Amino acid sequence: MKKIELKTKAWAKEYIANNFNGTETALKFGKKGMTRRTAEAIASENLSKAIYQKPIIREMDNIKLDDTLINRITKRNIKQKGSLSASNTAIDIYHKVKGTYAPIKRETVNVNLKGADLDKRIDEKIEELKQLQDEV
Repeated sequence: MKKIELKTKAWAKEYIANNFNGTETALKFGKKGMTRRTAEAIASENLSKAIYQKPIIREMDNIKLDDTLINRITKRNIKQKGSLSASNTAIDIYHKVKGTYAPIKRETVNVNLKGADLDKRIDEKIEELKQLQDEV
């Protein structure tokens, strides 16, 4: 097994042991004296990479944390009247890691326009955003 595969597998196990807390996981694997802010950034970056997501998914499967269980918890949470924010956050993280959410569409536009040209371009982008919103 390659060194990166060992690292990502260990990271996945620790991430789940830390109740899906990426910051704590990054602090454990990071250099001594790492700040929480740096750990948050590293965790966010790691969780966005497939090389880290795949071992997490495998580890969730190993501990029987699957769609059936998450669906049951989601249904339970919907029926509850109390605050279940921690449980709902865990469900949200699960779906993000599994990739069950639709991808986020982003567009960066650099425009050097003035006056009427700027107004026209803004109107075009607003219309484009409305069409994208209608598709979702």
